[in-house]
Amino acid sequence: MKQPAHEKEGFPVDHTDGAPTGREPFPELLTAAPYVDWLVRVLLEAADEERSSLRAARLPSAVTLPVTVVRHQCPHCRRTWAKKPAATAHVARCWSNPEVRSCKTCEHYEPGEPAGGCGGWDCNCPETPEDCAVGAATPMITDCPLWRLADGTE
Repeated sequence: MKQPAHEKEGFPVDHTDGAPTGREPFPELLTAAPYVDWLVRVLLEAADEERSSLRAARLPSAVTLPVTVVRHQCPHCRRTWAKKPAATAHVARCWSNPEVRSCKTCEHYEPGEPAGGCGGWDCNCPETPEDCAVGAATPMITDCPLWRLADGTE
């Protein structure tokens, strides 16, 4: 009977599977997990490299475009709107518009005094509320019959 080559070299053979003794019988064939892990790692690295090269290729050609934005501003209180009808409606009732004849543009207007210690630096509540010197308007109103322009001319 003819001897296998590895037996001739002095390696004892386990005759159940043909592998030399002292080793696991072909461990690389029993599980594919190390190969799968390696393959997944290599594919993820390749995808990252491709993604970064595509990003790098895009960056030099990325040019910002100027955008013109139209806002409509009240000439009296400086508030702005995106839509002209909303801005026009506000101007017609703006407290700072003298044509509206509101309390805030009247010479009889007495602004409230800030509170001395009501709670916080951002507190808006006045210690004394806004008022009318002649008592024409308890809540602030527009189109007041006693209205006079604050600088003395009407």
